[in-house]
This record gives sequence, structure tokens and C-alpha cells, in this order.
Amino acid sequence: MSPISKKIVLITILLCVYSLAVFTRIGVCRHFMKVHSPFLPFTGESALLYRYAEMAAENKRIPELDVSAQYPEGLFPKQDLSLGFEFAAGSIYRLFFKERMEFHSFIRYFTPFFFCTGVFALFLITMQLTRGTPHTLHTKVVGAITGALFYAVSLPAVIRATGQEISRENYCLPLIFFHIYFLIKYMRDRKISSSVPAGLLLFVSLVLWEGAQVYFYILVLFMTLSFVFEREDFRWLPGFTVITGFALLAGMSIPYLRNHFFMASFPALVSYALVACGYLVKKIPCLKHRNRKTLLLISLILILILTVHSFSEYAETYSHMRSLLWYKLRFLNQKPYNPSLLPLDVRILWTPALTSPSASSIVFHFSTLLILSIFSVFPVIIRSFKQKIQPDEEFLLVNLLMFFLLYIMFRRMEVFLVFFMCVFIGKWVSTLTQYPKRKAAAVYCLIFLCILFEGSKVAANVDSIGRPVDYNAAKNLISWIKEETPQESVILSHFNLSPPILLYTGRKIVLHPKFELPAVREKVNEYLFALFDHSEEKFYSFCQKVSADFFIFPRGTFSTTSRYSWRYMTATPRSDRDCNAYLFEFRPRKLKKFGLEYDNGRYIVYRIYQPDVLRNAESHLKKGTVYLERQLYRKAIDEYIESIRVYPQDARAYKRMGTAYYLCGDEEKAREFWNLAHNMEGLK
Repeated sequence: MSPISKKIVLITILLCVYSLAVFTRIGVCRHFMKVHSPFLPFTGESALLYRYAEMAAENKRIPELDVSAQYPEGLFPKQDLSLGFEFAAGSIYRLFFKERMEFHSFIRYFTPFFFCTGVFALFLITMQLTRGTPHTLHTKVVGAITGALFYAVSLPAVIRATGQEISRENYCLPLIFFHIYFLIKYMRDRKISSSVPAGLLLFVSLVLWEGAQVYFYILVLFMTLSFVFEREDFRWLPGFTVITGFALLAGMSIPYLRNHFFMASFPALVSYALVACGYLVKKIPCLKHRNRKTLLLISLILILILTVHSFSEYAETYSHMRSLLWYKLRFLNQKPYNPSLLPLDVRILWTPALTSPSASSIVFHFSTLLILSIFSVFPVIIRSFKQKIQPDEEFLLVNLLMFFLLYIMFRRMEVFLVFFMCVFIGKWVSTLTQYPKRKAAAVYCLIFLCILFEGSKVAANVDSIGRPVDYNAAKNLISWIKEETPQESVILSHFNLSPPILLYTGRKIVLHPKFELPAVREKVNEYLFALFDHSEEKFYSFCQKVSADFFIFPRGTFSTTSRYSWRYMTATPRSDRDCNAYLFEFRPRKLKKFGLEYDNGRYIVYRIYQPDVLRNAESHLKKGTVYLERQLYRKAIDEYIESIRVYPQDARAYKRMGTAYYLCGDEEKAREFWNLAHNMEGLK
């Protein structure tokens, strides 16, 4: 077979693997779309992201200040959100797909199509790792394809990239993986031409997703250790300078990163110090001694931290994540049953996505990958101790180990972990030719069965993939809001429920789930403590402060008692039945300034009676009483009817209405309204 034919066959196989990866994820998404036909809404933060992507798709200008998304003070989308994929997805749709499908469907399919390009990055990285080894090209390709196949169908790589919801990491991860390919290519050939695309891809990754900073931490850590422990000059200094330059450019030019003080972040400051030290050591030979250059590096880092970091607000912006990490370490990764041991920010952030996986969950998600990783990773670890390992392989090993530790802390990191696992599995498979033929054939068969098992695991657990959202109840709620509330209404609800209300009804919302913003954290804290306070007036005051017209209460807010419940977040005792949350869930008629408007079993909607409404009702009540005293009973009844119409929560109006009917001689009507008044007073 000619070289061109071989390349065509290889490209065809890779495209088949890519197609398998894409259609595995689309199949999961289509399953949920079919179950919830004809409309599957985006929820939580996904709805907020989709809204801006839709604006870009319709060629609308994203507002500098979006009052509707964070009423009444407003949200600054370009400064407070890392808007990147929204513009990209919207532009691609507008240019190529506008006449073919709705944007709502396009964005769901675009997610797996883009995410699965990571298959090509994994193949290239694995091939790069095997470069220079004595194995044949055929076995290297087989190994790289095997790693790509595992990544295509394994549950940890599928679970978060189906398109059911929008997540920035799905657009950022392939770029990080291609960045890694160019970086390890640079480590091998030390050509600036490889470091430039590595830097550019890191730039885009930092723009798309704030979580890319986690990888940047690991990159800087590895480079720092390499600088300290290398006897020769810092050999990757030119390439790392280019990468640091791109990171600095991102921090300077992107409003979101600039507003969040990325240039003054710990990894950024360390990278500046590292580059400066590298050039100083190169120019001043006496600094090449390990202790001296280490002392110089530490000194420069401390100077930068004291002069730059201490004057920026980066520490405050991400203080919630540092607190979460600290308390997870303090309590050995187990969320305490006593909520008072944690600050409120940590109680809220310590969600299932950021909690630790159980042993059974690890075995279930990684199963065969764990077994194969033992064979593929442990030999690399042993060689690293013997210093018989290439720097690029060492870098990947550091990433694997660091993301394994992070996964133990935060299960959300599983998609990073599975990628590096698949890389090492692919590299190990490329070495199987050194085994006897029968043994190698048996291992190949076993690996093939493992790939089939991983794929079947996705198919068997398709219903458990995705968020635990009651989509039918959410859709019914959205329909009711669109039909029964004025367009200019302001809706108050939990921060995870509010974004789809904004997206699908156009009503203004008070809270959203971008917890990185200190102002949002303070607002959420005030909301939750007012909701679980004993004073209805305190919660009503908060509603007045944010000019809310309706309050949507998710059923279970009070009754759910797990460590991830709203009650846990506010440290409310189980027996506390005097708090507002209990009344909203179980005794709505006891509330004076909130009227029940809608209840679909999952969500309860309350009208918030505004002060002018209360004054109007009181005015009609007083007029009715005057007419009653003057024995103008029919006029009194008309006034009481109007008072009840605008404010049906006042038992006095029902009682006096009954009296007016009694004096008119209608005893049956009188008893009806007296009973209503008695029931309302009895509930109170």
C-alpha cells in the first residue's frame, strides 16, 4: 500500500472514531428530546449562556448592562461572563445553518460535534508520545486509535457532553487538548513554531472558560519544578515565554479576565517570575546553582505577590473557591452533617458536581479504564523515579496525577482525568508487540471487549445521564408565566430556576447562578436568610428591595433535609416550622403579603402584594365599613368584594362581608363568608 493510501485509510478510521463519538452523544441527547418532546428546555446556567448565544445567532447586540438578568442593578455580560463560545456558535449558525434548523436544535448538536474533536487531539498526543520508540508505525497507530476509541465511548467522557445542557468546558476542553499536543511537540523539537499555536490555543481556552485556569495552574507548576530541578538552563524558556505572553495578552484584552484580575492571579504571577528568572540565570552564570536560582525565583514571586496581587481583587473574586478547597481538606472531603461548621458560601458551593465521588461511583464510571490504567501508568511512574522518562511524558503524567487528585476532590474533573487515562492506555497498547504473539492477541481481544463494555454502559444508563430536572413541571411553569403574568413582571426564585424563566418568558429575574461575582453571592445570602427567617416582613422587605412581582417557590425547599438542601445551606433546624420557607411550602394561607396563584406539584407561584395594592385594599375595606355603619349594605358588599379582589388574604374583609350579607337577610351567604374568615384565622 502506498503512503498516500495509508494516510487515506488512517484518516478514514479517525473519522469513523470521531463519528462514533459524536453519534453516541447525540443519541443520548435525542433520547431526552424524545422523552420530553416536543420541547426540551435548557436549565440553570445553561439557559443564561444560551440566551447570549441566541442573541449572537440573531445578530443582536449583547447589552453592556443586562438589567433583565440581574434585576434591578443589572449584569455586565462582557465583564461578568466569559462570553466566547456564544459568539462563535452564534456566528457559525448565522452563516451556515440559519435556513436549515432552529438555533435551539443547532446548539445541542454543535456541542458534541465540537467536543469530540478532542478525539483527534488524543490521537496526535499519543502518536507524539510514541515518537522515537522502537515500535512499528502500525502498532503506534493501533495504540493511538485504541485510546481515541475509549475516549469516544467511555461514560465519563460522554456524560457531560451530550448537548442536553450547555457547558463552557465542552468548547474549551478540545482546545486545551490541542494546546497540549503542540506543547509536548515543542518539548521534543524546541521549535518556536510549535509554541505559538500552543500559546494561541491557551489564549482561546482562557477566554472561553474560567475553569481553564485550573489547567494553567498545573502547567505553571510543572514548568516551575522543571526550572528548579534542571541542572542545565531552563530549556523551554523561549516557548514558555511565548505561552506566558499569550496568557498575559488574554488577561489584558478580554474584559472578563481583566475584570476578574487574571493578570494578578497566582499562576500568572509565578509565570512572570519564572520567565524573568530564566533569562537572569541565562545571563548571570553564578545563578545557575539550584539553591540560588530557587531563592531568586521565590524572591521574585514574593515581590510580585506583595506589589501586585495584594492590590488586586483576584483573591476576593475567587475566595469562595479557596474556602471550598480549604474546608474539603479540613473535613477530609466529607461534607459535615452539621452545617454550622461551614460558612454559607461553602455550603452552597459544595454541590453534587463539586463533591467527591464515592468508591462505587469511581468503579462504575471508570471500571475497565481503571484496570487498564494500572498496566499503562504504573510502568511510567516507575520509569520517572529512575529518571528514564521523556519530559513530554512526564508532563502528561503530572497532569494525570493532578487531575486524579482533583477528581477525588471534585467529581466534575472526571472529563480531564479520562482523557489522560486514554492517552496512557493508547501508549501502552502500542507496546504490545513486545509480548509473545498469542499473549498480545489475547490482550487485544480483551481491550476490544473493554471498549464494547464501555459503549454498552452508556447505552444501559442513558436515563441517568444529565441533570436531575423535572422538565415537565418546568415547562408547565414556563407556560403559565407566559400566559398569566405581565411582560414587565419581575420574578424572584432560586438562582438555578431563574435563568430558564428569563430565557423562555422574557420576564426579568433577580438571581442567577454566576456565583463567582461577589455581589451575586451577597444577594443570594440575603435572599436565603430572609426566606428561612421567622419574619414574613423581612422576606417581604427583600422582595420590595429587588422590586419583585412574583415569587416562585420550588416544593421541597423546606422539606428536603439532605446535606445539599436549601435548609442545610441556611442551617435551619428540622423542627423549625415558624420560618417563611415552611409557610410557603405547607401553609400558604397563613401568609399576609403573598397570594398563591399557581401550583403544579413541583413549583408554587405567589403574587407579591405591592404596598399600593395593600393601601387600595385597605381603602376599600374602610369604605365598606363606613357603608356598613350607615346601613348601606349593598354598597358595603361592593367595597368588600373589591377589597378581596385586589387582596384576598385579609380575613377581616370576609368577616365583614358575611356581616353585610346577614344584615341583608342572606344568611347562607353570610355563613359562607364567616366560615372562610374563620378558616383563615384558624390557619393563623
